[in-house]
Amino acid sequence: MKHEMLVVADQRARTVGFIDPATQEITGWIPGVVLAEHAGILPLGNGWCAWIDNAGGSLIVMDPFAATDTDPAAAIEHRISVAIPGEHLACDPAGRFIAVSTGLGQSWEPWSDLLSVVDLRAAAGPYSRRIRTRSGEPGVVVAATPDGPRAVLRHREPGAIESISIDAILTDGVHCPQLRGGIHEAVGTEGHGDAYDPATGTLFVATERGLECFDVRGRVPVPLPMRPWEAAGRAYFLRHCPPAALTGCRAARRRGAPEPVGYLGQYAVGP
Repeated sequence: MKHEMLVVADQRARTVGFIDPATQEITGWIPGVVLAEHAGILPLGNGWCAWIDNAGGSLIVMDPFAATDTDPAAAIEHRISVAIPGEHLACDPAGRFIAVSTGLGQSWEPWSDLLSVVDLRAAAGPYSRRIRTRSGEPGVVVAATPDGPRAVLRHREPGAIESISIDAILTDGVHCPQLRGGIHEAVGTEGHGDAYDPATGTLFVATERGLECFDVRGRVPVPLPMRPWEAAGRAYFLRHCPPAALTGCRAARRRGAPEPVGYLGQYAVGP
């Protein structure tokens, strides 16, 4: 019985495959799919994962351990329609609700304002709904709150944090209506990198100003003390590593240097 499986993607070849770490062998490829590389692969727990197929316009939910040498596509459990091109992908702590934001695709300018939400455990089976928010490649997390799950978006240019009820999206999101939520606008304009701590209800956002923090347990995001950077630059990703560390990658531009210099930073965020 296999205990580990590495999921890999070749976007240009339009394939997703599996590598057995024990043997370092490729065990099979699923052809005809284009994994949204910026969104990546989202772990759902118990070996399951999800990713966006930009070729088919769908969220793929799969169990990599169900793939066989003769039928790699047996790993796919669900294909659920979502808006593409997929940019960011997130789920709630329970792994039921998935949010998918859209990006630029082959455009140089933001054009899509669509946000998709998927309910993986609906009584009649998984389904999705789409709403219109604001264009601009928003980051997204799905936060658990006393009033139910909420899709929390991190907007850029201008920066803002917006919280929208998942229940409202699933109820109203037929024919892609515009639906806006509680919003906090005093945020850095160049945000890139979001992490969520479900234990404290805190959203961490990396912007040009620093590590900006928000309490997202209510209907409107509430700003918390910010941790400024020690050097000018912008962030590229954040990962929350419980119980008390937040790791991120930043790029700081040296004076006179033509290219940014990347480095890792770690912050203690727990007590």
